[in-house]
Amino acid sequence: RCIHRYLVTASDRLFVWGTFQAEDATREGSDSGATDEIDAWNEVDMLVEPSQQRVDFAAHSVACGRFVTAAVSAEGRLYSWGPNESFQAGLKERGIVRSVTRLKIPKDAPVVKVDLGEFHGVALTAGGCALVWGMEQGPEVGFTKGAQEHPNLRMPDSANLNQPEPRQLDLPRPVLMIAAGGYHSSLITDDGRIWMWGSNDYGQLGLGLTGSELATATAPRPLEQFGRDGRAKAVTMSLGGFHTAIIDEEGGLFTCGDNRKGQCGQGEISMFTTPTPLPLPGIGSDEFPARCLGASCGGFFSLFEAAPPPDQAEAGPMLFACGWGKEGCLGFGQPCKRMVRPRPMPSPSVAKSKGDRWVCMRAGMVHVAGLLK
Repeated sequence: RCIHRYLVTASDRLFVWGTFQAEDATREGSDSGATDEIDAWNEVDMLVEPSQQRVDFAAHSVACGRFVTAAVSAEGRLYSWGPNESFQAGLKERGIVRSVTRLKIPKDAPVVKVDLGEFHGVALTAGGCALVWGMEQGPEVGFTKGAQEHPNLRMPDSANLNQPEPRQLDLPRPVLMIAAGGYHSSLITDDGRIWMWGSNDYGQLGLGLTGSELATATAPRPLEQFGRDGRAKAVTMSLGGFHTAIIDEEGGLFTCGDNRKGQCGQGEISMFTTPTPLPLPGIGSDEFPARCLGASCGGFFSLFEAAPPPDQAEAGPMLFACGWGKEGCLGFGQPCKRMVRPRPMPSPSVAKSKGDRWVCMRAGMVHVAGLLK
C-alpha cells in the first residue's frame, strides 16, 4: 500500500525514508504560464536513508499511505502531510500539503491510532469511535431511477462521496481496532465482531460475495464468522492491496481476497471470498496448538508472526512469508515470483553473527521493514 516507511525511536524522534511527492510539484515554462497539475502529481522524490522528520510533538502512532504520512501525537492530535488530490490527507484544501498540518476531528476527540490506504484514511478515537476521510469515504448517496436507466451510463444504486475531513462512522458498539488496505477498510468492535467496507473486487471484504456480486460496500458490514453464536472473537487484522488477514482470540489465522499471487497463502491460485483458516507450517501440536500473533499484508504478499513452541520461547516469534516476491520482499535472498504457501523466513546474516532475533516486521507495497533485538 505504501512506498515509503517510518520509524519512531525510544526518544520519540520520527524518521522517514522512501519515495515521496516531489518537494517542488509545479511545472515551469509552459506556454500559458499556468501550473500543470497533471504533471505535478507525477513528480516524485526519494530518500534512500532514514531522515528525521521535524515535528513539534511526540509521535505515538504513524501511518504511511500513497505518498501521504499521518501521525498521532501523545496528546491525541492527528496530523498529516503529502498530496491531497482525493482528500487522502484529510484536509479541505486540495493540493500538496507541504507542512505537518493538524486535522480537524469531530468534537475535538483525542485520537489513539491511524492507518492509511491508497487514497483514504481511518482513525480511532480514545472513546471508541472510528473516523474516515478521503476517496469514497463520504456519506452514501443514492441515484435516481432515471440516471440508472440512462443508455450511455452504468450507474450503481448508490455510491460514496469523497470526504475532505475526518467524519465519524455510525456504529452500534465501541470500536477497539481499525485498519486500512489499498481500497478497503476494517474495524473490530468491543464484542469481537469485525466489520468491512470498501472495494470488493477480489472478495477481500470476506462477505462471501464476488466482485461481480458486490463491487463495493458503501458502509461497514459485519462478518458472520467472528464474535457471535459462540464463535471466537476477532482481535486484530491486516489489510493488503486486495487481500485481508484476520486473527481471532484463540490465535487462529484466516485470510481472504485475491490469492492469484499467493498472498493469502491458501495454495490455490484463485480468490477466497470468505475468511479461510490458514495453518502455519511446522509448528503446533495437539498439546500446544500453533498461535498466530500478528499479520502484516503488503501489496501482493503477506507476513505472519507465530508463537514459538514452549521449549523455544527464548528464540522469539517465528516469522512466515507468502505471496509475490519478485522484488525480493519475501526475504529469501533472491526474487520469488510466487510463493503460494507460507514459509519460515530466514534470519538476516547480521542477526546470525550477533545472535539477534526478529522482534517484528512490517510490509509495504513491495518492501519490508524489520526490527531486531
